[in-house]
Amino acid sequence: MKTIDTRGLRCPAPLIETKKAIDKMSEAEEAEIILDNDVAFKNLQEYLTDLKINYEIKSTHPEMIIRFAKPGEVAGSKRPEDFCGVPSTSNDYVVVIKSSEMGSGDPELGALLMRAFLNSLLENTVLPSAILLYNSGVRLAIENADTLDSLRQLEEKGIMIMSCGTCLDFYQLKERLSVGIITNMYKILQLQTNASKVIYP
Repeated sequence: MKTIDTRGLRCPAPLIETKKAIDKMSEAEEAEIILDNDVAFKNLQEYLTDLKINYEIKSTHPEMIIRFAKPGEVAGSKRPEDFCGVPSTSNDYVVVIKSSEMGSGDPELGALLMRAFLNSLLENTVLPSAILLYNSGVRLAIENADTLDSLRQLEEKGIMIMSCGTCLDFYQLKERLSVGIITNMYKILQLQTNASKVIYP
């Protein structure tokens, strides 16, 4: 049985990972999806129904588990993102921010450019599926950061905001994280590997 572990991911990522797994599965092959997000759990059920895939809910506590077998023919008329309120344009890319400043040179200018980048991203037609923060980039998501409001608005649009746990520990900022979730390097690598492109501002 194939296991699709989407713990720590926000919608639409669990649905996108499920679609990728279904595309690679053979007929009648069984899969198990593990989730820890109530919104994604509900949206995933709607997505599987749209695909005309019968599923079984095996667990709802402490983690949600859905099992299904791939039918001979997979139907469906919607994209995974359509079930999560994400804009209809393709968002199969991730933004990776590895510093609290954009570019190299004057720190004040770099901080100004980073704020401008996030504000511009809010107005962009094509949104990323995730924003990954590591090294000093995690400072953008902590309390009192002047980028906090922009990141919260991006999260409300369905974009995953994910901060490196090791980096938060190093800077002793874990308790001050104010938007998004804590993740690990495996998830960061997984999201970059599965994205069509990666943008480094």
